[in-house]
Amino acid sequence: MPRKNATLTVEETPVTVAKSSESCCSSDKKCCGAAGLRIWLAVFVVVLAQVVSTAFFSDRSVQKSLEAIKSFEYEQRGGKETFDLLNKAQILQIKGQLDQIKSYVENAEKDTPAKTDPSAAPTSESKTMSQEEVAAIVKDTYFKGDDAARVIALEYTDPECPFCIRQSKDNILPKLLEKFTGKVKVAHKVFRAVPHPGAEPKSLALLCAGKLGGTEAYNQYFEAMMDRSTQEKVMPVDEILPLAKELKLDAKAFASCYDSKELVKQYDAYTAEGQKYGVSGTPGTLLVDTQTGNYKLIAGAYPFESFETAVTELLK
Repeated sequence: MPRKNATLTVEETPVTVAKSSESCCSSDKKCCGAAGLRIWLAVFVVVLAQVVSTAFFSDRSVQKSLEAIKSFEYEQRGGKETFDLLNKAQILQIKGQLDQIKSYVENAEKDTPAKTDPSAAPTSESKTMSQEEVAAIVKDTYFKGDDAARVIALEYTDPECPFCIRQSKDNILPKLLEKFTGKVKVAHKVFRAVPHPGAEPKSLALLCAGKLGGTEAYNQYFEAMMDRSTQEKVMPVDEILPLAKELKLDAKAFASCYDSKELVKQYDAYTAEGQKYGVSGTPGTLLVDTQTGNYKLIAGAYPFESFETAVTELLK
């Protein structure tokens, strides 16, 4: 979300130092020395007073500027309560992804691809959902792959999450389709996590693409967004409508769907669904055996081997 630049201005108070008269010293050296000492003592007192005064008013100026910044932030986030809640949510998610963040920073500084030990991936132990829950989680989902596939891979994602972008660049879900042909089908579901500025607009745009163009348009739109983003720079929000036109979607219908925000409920439903099965941050990939209801969660962006191992275990 664009933010106004706040400028902290500290006023400097000019200090004027009076020069002693030349006649003083020229007429009487003794008198000149005493008078000069008094003059410089007076100057010292004046300078000290002005420094203290400047520091006091500067502190007041900084305090007022900080209060103005806070007020602006609260207004942009819908009030102090919402601002504090969003900050808390962001801190909680970051705490859950510290290992990923450290790995990313260390490797980015080395200018080498990030590497993570597959055995360290936080893959949950297998749990079980009912067949009713399996049916609910599959319903109205934009899958890629064989309709009869036994295992589903649902990636709960945020279009502006750097780790989601990384997982997309690593082609994790396409590799699953290739490795387990006919046995796995995959899908992306948008998820509210860290409140990135363009996360909701892009998520709603993606859902509108699915509503208007079905599975093919949904997946094309998602892949295009990720192709145009990097971990350092995401696709600008102002490219949302041009991308829809590029994919041959009805521009007027797309704009109407997007502007109405009618699919916010679906966005929130996807989020609640992920949270029900343990997703707390993005990406969170839920792997489900639709026959048994057994499922595993991979919380974070990890090497393909982590996903391969989890799917293999579900298929046993």
